[in-house]
Amino acid sequence: TAAHNDLATAFTLARSESLKRSLPVSICATTDAESCATKDQWTSGWMVFVDNDGTAGTVDAADEIVQLWPAIAGDVVITSGEAFVQYVPSGTVIPDSTTTFDVYASGCNGDRAQRIAVSAAGSLSAMKHGCP
Repeated sequence: TAAHNDLATAFTLARSESLKRSLPVSICATTDAESCATKDQWTSGWMVFVDNDGTAGTVDAADEIVQLWPAIAGDVVITSGEAFVQYVPSGTVIPDSTTTFDVYASGCNGDRAQRIAVSAAGSLSAMKHGCP
C-alpha cells in the first residue's frame, strides 16, 4: 500500500508541477537518481523532473529534478508497460493512451494487487486488481 500511495503521489505532483510551471514534467523509473531507467525498473525508485527541453524520458543538464523516491524495500513488485509518463502544460500525458502500473507483493494471490491507471487526459484512478 505504501508503494502504491507513493507512486500515486508522484503522478499527482508531476501533473501539478506541469500545470503550475507551464512546462513538461515527467515521472520515470530510476536506478541512479540521475537518469531514467527501463520500464522494468520501477522498484529501483522513481523521480519527477521538469523536462525543460521536452525530451520525454530523458534527464538532461537543463532539467530540474523535483523529487526522488528510493528503491522499494521488501518483496514489492511494480510493473508497467512504460518507463516514463510526461505531463504537458495542459495536464494531459505522453504517451497519449491509458498507462497502468500494477503494485503487488511477490507471491500475491487473489485480488490483492493494486493498479494505478493514468488516463490520456492525465487523471489517475486506483483499483484492486487480480494478482499476476
